[in-house]
Amino acid sequence: MSKNFSDIVEMKTDCSITQSFDAIMNCWSMGSQIRNRYRYGENKDCSEKWQDFKFCFRVKKEDEEGRKRLLQERQREKDAKKAKEKNSLDIWELREKPLENFLPEIPKKDATFRS
Repeated sequence: MSKNFSDIVEMKTDCSITQSFDAIMNCWSMGSQIRNRYRYGENKDCSEKWQDFKFCFRVKKEDEEGRKRLLQERQREKDAKKAKEKNSLDIWELREKPLENFLPEIPKKDATFRS
């Protein structure tokens, strides 16, 4: 039986401070910053990772029901933000037919071996 995304969000009742801290360190790492600089021409913005880290501390102070509620609210906010961002579907257009002369016929050469 497969679970859809909303079921997984409903099941999440805690966040890991250690994993959040590791995510920040990974984001701030030289390799991550160099890769982002190469791909996008700017340093990687790690502010969302930092917000997740601070959020985990806040969640730890809540009781179990409060944790669940806060985590679900946070996940809904992240999903809404992600839905508004650009994605590859905004860039590419679906073609109904192939491009003209996309793969032109290659002329056949003489098959005999010449030295």
